[in-house]
Amino acid sequence: MSSPLPPPLLAWFRRHRVSWAGLRFEVAEGRGVYGVAEVDLNPGSVVVAVPKAAMLTRKNVRDANALHALLALGLPSVEVLGLAIALERAAGKSSKWHAYLQSLPLHEPLPLLWSAAELRMLAGTGLDETSQRRKRRLLENYRSAVEEWEGAAPLPSSEEYLRACTLSSSRAFLVDGEHGEGLEVCHTYGPLGNWELLAGYGFALQALEGREAAAAVAGALARRRRLEA
Repeated sequence: MSSPLPPPLLAWFRRHRVSWAGLRFEVAEGRGVYGVAEVDLNPGSVVVAVPKAAMLTRKNVRDANALHALLALGLPSVEVLGLAIALERAAGKSSKWHAYLQSLPLHEPLPLLWSAAELRMLAGTGLDETSQRRKRRLLENYRSAVEEWEGAAPLPSSEEYLRACTLSSSRAFLVDGEHGEGLEVCHTYGPLGNWELLAGYGFALQALEGREAAAAVAGALARRRRLEA
């Protein structure tokens, strides 16, 4: 059976020695590529192996030294990764990650990119205000990055940066202390409530009922209070 992966992405995987077992890939229109387990997975099972050199991290990308300088000035690591993604996207075919980035959606539908009319649908949840605050913080940090930027390539626009930040928000994971966050291949969301799923990943689950709903709401509110503290 032929692979549903775009040939350039499949070639990129092979070239960078990305391997997998017990997994098949599928493509969702407008949403990128995702994997589905073909066998039961046990704790500790290696499903996908990605060399660190193939990971899109602040250490591996172009203008890594300039990005590190922004990190030293206090820009959050996940936002530095957002800049790295935007820079690599702007580089087009000259980027080492071009085929990989082409497989991703342009952005995730996080509320920080929603219009005012769309945010009004979240009125009363607190997520509308939280998303607006987050967007303001991202733009403030972007302006600071522009003022301090010493990289060879110009920084992408604030709109491109925000779109890239939705990818780092929904996909970033800690590689190690040297690489910081990188874009991940797969992710487990854990016991997150819909408030957190929508804010960080751009989707929500079907409504829960009874004790399951009460437990999810209590956990989400507790984590939300810690986030906003």
